[in-house]
Amino acid sequence: TFSVGHIGTEDKLYAESKQDKYTIGDTIYLKGYNPTGKPLYLYMRGTNYPLTSLPLDSITEVNWEATIQTDELVMANGKRLDAGTYTIYIAAASGISRVEDFDNSNICPAYTTVRVGLTQPGITITSAPSKVAVGGTLTVEGVAETASEVQYYIFGENYYSFDSVGVIGDTFTVTKSLTDAEEGTYYFVAQHPMYDKEFNIWISGSDVWMSYNKRLFSLNDRQSANAAMALCDALDSQN
Repeated sequence: TFSVGHIGTEDKLYAESKQDKYTIGDTIYLKGYNPTGKPLYLYMRGTNYPLTSLPLDSITEVNWEATIQTDELVMANGKRLDAGTYTIYIAAASGISRVEDFDNSNICPAYTTVRVGLTQPGITITSAPSKVAVGGTLTVEGVAETASEVQYYIFGENYYSFDSVGVIGDTFTVTKSLTDAEEGTYYFVAQHPMYDKEFNIWISGSDVWMSYNKRLFSLNDRQSANAAMALCDALDSQN
């Protein structure tokens, strides 16, 4: 047998998250039950992120749902959220600026909390060959969390290639013909757009550029291994 009823208990404000952990850039999904008869407001605090009222409409439904777009949240210094544990406060009061006010019934008649973990979006190569026949095709598979597209670079002796490929779900596949590549050692680099969903480093002509029209280096001035390492260092500095 089973019964159909409210999500939470009959007399208490209740909330839960769809999952315990999210990648920064994901949408946090919440749902709950509100028997207070008062509108609900959402607040959040966590790693280097003081208590903040979230820019969402008040929740007026008894059985309610809400979403938080983590890619739209920034810290006081303008940077994206850090990875870490965050507490979301669901309260029957607006304008709260101090955590202790949640426990003051004259200010906040009811509240509940949900804790979630936020991790940095990442990119991982899951399958790549150690050797490709001269004139053959390179196939690389990987996972790119929260991304809709990745960019990739191939560096080799008198050779470089730069392109992008779509991400389906969290997975991507690069298929690249190497008909113009000579025999030798090659380096493959994949780039995630990260929190702002922008590729802030790219190749134009034979130059590697960074946001704000900053030229990083010329591929003509570097050996393939050095170019790959310099690109990885630049990408790491963006995270």
